[in-house]
Amino acid sequence: MTNEEMFIKNHMLHTEFALYLVEHPQMGKKIPPESIVVLLPDNDPELCEKNIKIARQNGEAGQSIVYVHIKKVRPPRSRIVEPTLAVGQS
Repeated sequence: MTNEEMFIKNHMLHTEFALYLVEHPQMGKKIPPESIVVLLPDNDPELCEKNIKIARQNGEAGQSIVYVHIKKVRPPRSRIVEPTLAVGQS
């Protein structure tokens, strides 16, 4: 996996996890302040391994590391409600 691929996958996971925390704030309250959050998708062991390694390398002494195991991510879908179209002439 290239660094770019890893970045794209982690960016998507972090975006989805942030949305999840907005919808489930009780989980966010369990994350200690100033901790490192490591997202571990069950379907991508290579990404898990790399994310754990990076977290351990970048953590400071005594800093908490929170491991978030992600069973799966649903396919993306639109959240737009009842759009309407108006076609005009130039």
